[in-house]
This record gives sequence, structure tokens and C-alpha cells, in this order.
Amino acid sequence: MESADTEDEQKKIGDKYIALGFGIDEHSRIGAKVRSPITCELEHGICAMCYGIDLASGHMVEQGVALGIIAAQSIGEPGTQLTMRTFHTGGVAGSKTIARTNQYKTGKFVRQFQEDFQQATSTDLATFDPGRLLESQESVVKGLMNRPEGEEPEPKKKAATARTTKAAEKAAEKMDSESRKLWERSRKTFFYSWTGESSGIVRVEEIFEARRQPRGKAIICPVTGIVLDIQKSSYGRWVVVEAEVSTEIGAQKHAYIAADQQWPQAKDGKIDPALERLVGQKLTTQVLQALRKNNVEKVRVFYTILVPPLGNLPVQKGSKVIKGDPLTEGPLDPHEVLELAGATAVHEYFVENLQSVYKDQGVDINDKHLEVIVRQMLRKRQIKEPGDTPFLPGQIIDRFRFNRENERVRQAIAAGTKIKYTDPIDGEEKEREPKEATSNWILLGITEASLATDSYLSAASFQKTTRVLTEAAVRGKHDVLFGLKENVIIGRLIPAGTGIKTYREIAIEVDRSQPSWAQQSLTALVEAEEIDGLSAGGAFEGMSLADLAAAETDDD
Repeated sequence: MESADTEDEQKKIGDKYIALGFGIDEHSRIGAKVRSPITCELEHGICAMCYGIDLASGHMVEQGVALGIIAAQSIGEPGTQLTMRTFHTGGVAGSKTIARTNQYKTGKFVRQFQEDFQQATSTDLATFDPGRLLESQESVVKGLMNRPEGEEPEPKKKAATARTTKAAEKAAEKMDSESRKLWERSRKTFFYSWTGESSGIVRVEEIFEARRQPRGKAIICPVTGIVLDIQKSSYGRWVVVEAEVSTEIGAQKHAYIAADQQWPQAKDGKIDPALERLVGQKLTTQVLQALRKNNVEKVRVFYTILVPPLGNLPVQKGSKVIKGDPLTEGPLDPHEVLELAGATAVHEYFVENLQSVYKDQGVDINDKHLEVIVRQMLRKRQIKEPGDTPFLPGQIIDRFRFNRENERVRQAIAAGTKIKYTDPIDGEEKEREPKEATSNWILLGITEASLATDSYLSAASFQKTTRVLTEAAVRGKHDVLFGLKENVIIGRLIPAGTGIKTYREIAIEVDRSQPSWAQQSLTALVEAEEIDGLSAGGAFEGMSLADLAAAETDDD
């Protein structure tokens, strides 16, 4: 393996592998694109090329193999072993499993948490004021600001204290309220991060159900940048990340505009004083509007994240962090990972964490079984802007239907189709191109994914039967009986194995080079399905195959 110490050496090595067809991600990891069940674009089922080798035969998987059943059995059977291991031995305890505050699981967890927090931060709870949390945040950021010499950090502080106005009192009350809300959220986050990680079958259930608050939950970095500093305070530890963000995003309450900026300059080389006054302010809606008004596309900010006062941090001063990376140890919230880092990061997170649980118990499961299940959990999209598609804002639909409708819009754009509309301002008739729909990823737990299937028979037989059938009746749903479960319920031929449509349409061709008795038996089997009421005995005239073979020999 080649190693590089400087950015130039890393870029040189990266260009070398890119020329060979590899790719490099945000974490500077070299990889190559491969086909897998997660990336398969087949709407119904998984194609043979993406699934690969059938582990039962060692050959390419055949058409009709029930991959979902095999995946569920491959995961569920070792799951019973995990359950029994927990019952008999009480679980296997590791350094990450044993929490420093294991007594939080008892009825005295609030008082114990307060005592642990007081000891960790060396503060007295009697004088602890959560209303001054934002002041602590601002003091940390202002201490890192590179202000010009001679400029006071807070020039109006003395005037404000000398004469208190109603506006100042209102601002102080608002700041106190926001500080208490922030502390309440942070306290809950600290509590979850200190309760210890789950293991065994409990952890497997957390992952498959996509729980938002896993035990021992880690705090995730919301931006990409460099860790500028980590400072201790009476509220915990402040991790300050220097990042460059777009002005097109929404307001960021915990981001402060840095002093070192690439502001647009006037002809005389000076920066607009209105922009200079924004340094040190929070990235609020008003500040973003001022930046856009001055044609500023990107701005450098100091983003502050409050983490617990105890525990090892996977980052340190000077570390590069990517949006979605953990700032504390512990399992991640998969919904946060999906929102910040995207679907690919969620795929990797699920597979890696599930494999770690099973490997701790000495169980080997092929990744493709896990990918088949995770594929179903990320099958839905929530419409953001419907454009010129038949969807509604907020509607949850299948991702393949979403792609299908957008493809139809793209074909209309390529064909030069225009949509006429009346301008609401001037009332004139105008034309525009069709617009595609936009959407957000939706992560469903395995239980929710089972209820969100297109077949109401399959969903009603699983859970919440009354709700599923009522919704199906109100919407006038039509079940096409495409899957296995709905066909089992009503007693039809299961569409798997030789029961799929491809094998059902096979015609039997009689080999005329065979003896006449063999030809007669095959012909009779074909005709038995075509002639109504013809019995097998009548087709062979009451003679067995042995009798027919003997008669054929006597004739010869």
C-alpha cells in the first residue's frame, strides 16, 4: 500500500487510481463500483447479475429463487442463537457495553445522572444556571475569532448594562428561553449517550427497526470541516468545527460567521461595511438574506456542538470531519445519517453494525442477505416538490414509481413539450418546460416496511389488520397478487421456483425419435390438460408403462 503525508502526495496517488477506473470518496478512501442487491434497479425482485452466486449451489442464481425468504432465514436462524445466549449467560459484556452509569436503568436514574454530571463538570447544581448556556457558546466562539487589532469584542456591553431598555430585556428573556431549550435537548442527548450500548438480539432489533434513539447514541457532526478546538465548560465540552457552507441552506442557530472570509470587494478594493458587520453573528435568516443580497454564495462559519463532559472522543483538534461522522463513541441514529450523509452511508452503517453483532457471537452471514433486507427499508420516498407529476407534496411513494414519473417528464422535455400557464402577476399567457419532482429519502423500520407494501392482503395478515383493510377499502386498492404471501393466503400457485410465469409458459415438445410407448406417454400428459374430463387411466387405455413397453417388444 502506498502512503502519503502531504495533500500533494495524496492527490498524486488519487489521480493514479482514478485513471485506473477507481473512485475516491469524501473520506479519501479508494473504492470501485460493484453491483449488489442494494444498487439493483429492478423494480420487482433482484436481477441475477446484482445478486451473483447462489450460496446453496455455488453457481449463478437461477430465475425464481426466493431470495427474500433465504435472506430472512439466514438472519433469523442465528438470531435464535443470540436470544438463547442472552437468556443463559445474561449477554456478553464488553468495554463499550458496560456503561459508566449503568444504574440509570433503575428508578433513581435522574438523581444519579445529576450527580455524575456534577462530578464530571466540577459544578454545583445549586448554582447551575441552564439559562446561560448560549453565553458560554458565544464566549467560546469569540475567543477563537481573529479580530483586527484595537477592535473591542463587545463594544456596546457597558452601554447596555448602564441603561436597560425593553428591547434589551426582551432579547435577554429570549436568549434565556433558547438556552434552557438547548440545555434540555443536550441533557437528553447526554443521558442517551451515557446509558451504555445494547448488544446481541437487542442491538439487532434496534438496527432493523431503525430506532431514532439507540442506547448509547453518538452525537453526529452536521457539517464538513476541520475541528478547530475542543473546550471544556460547566455544560460539557464545546467542539468547534470550522466549515464552509452555502448561503442557500436554511438558518443555522449554532453557526457563527468567521472573521476570515473571501468577501466580494468593490472597485477600490474595500469590502462592504454591511458584510464586515456580520462577522461574529449567528447564521440566521436575516443574515442569510444580507449575504445573498451581496452575491455571497459561500461563507466560512464556526459551528459549535455540545458533547458530554466525559468519554473518549473519536476526533481531536485539527481532525477533518465529514458531515455525518460521529463526534462521540456509540451507535448512530440512522435517520440522522440518512439526512446528513445520504443513502449510501446508511447502507454501509446497517451492514457493518449487523455484521459486528453476529461476528461477536461467532456467526458468519453473507453481506448479500443483509443487503436484501436493507434494500426494502429504503424503498420509499417522500415528495418535496411534485413539479408536473401526479404526486402531492408530502406523499410517500415507491422510489421506482418516482423514477418512472420523472423519466416521463424528462422525455417530455427532450421532445420539446411546453406547458402554458397564466402569470399571476401580469396575467399574461406564458410557456415553460415541464418540471421534475423532488423528494427526500424515507427510512422505514422492517415492521413499517412490511405494512407499507403494495399488497393489502400481505400487510393485513401481518399487523394492524383493521387499519390496513379500512385504508384499502377507502382508497379502493387493487391487489395484483404479485408476491408470495398473498398467493399463499388465497391458495394460488406460489410465484417462486418453477411457479413463476416463465416456467408456467413452457410447452412440452415430444421427441419423435423415442419408442412409441414413450411418445404416447408424453403426448397423453399434454393432451390430459387440454381434454376436459379425460382420466390418466383412459389415456393409457388401462395399461401401465411397463405393459406398454412389453407390448411394444412383442410387436417387434
